[in-house]
Amino acid sequence: MNRPLLKFPESERDELFLDIVESLKVLPEVLRKVFIRSHYENKTIAEIAEELEIPPQSVSDLLANANEIFYRNLHRFHPRR
Repeated sequence: MNRPLLKFPESERDELFLDIVESLKVLPEVLRKVFIRSHYENKTIAEIAEELEIPPQSVSDLLANANEIFYRNLHRFHPRR
């Protein structure tokens, strides 16, 4: 799945990168693993389930929770101006 690229002014990129890292750090380990495999390694639910040896529905549920927590924290660390 191709996601649209977001464009940020150059002056905000370093700050945004640090905010993304902080948002990832606060995720519990299992949520972080699922989130990174899905969003950064572009793995499917089935691939993640196989790697982590958990049911695909569990991966879907974990990913939904990870997305919610990540984006909530990202907005807290990097509020829109």
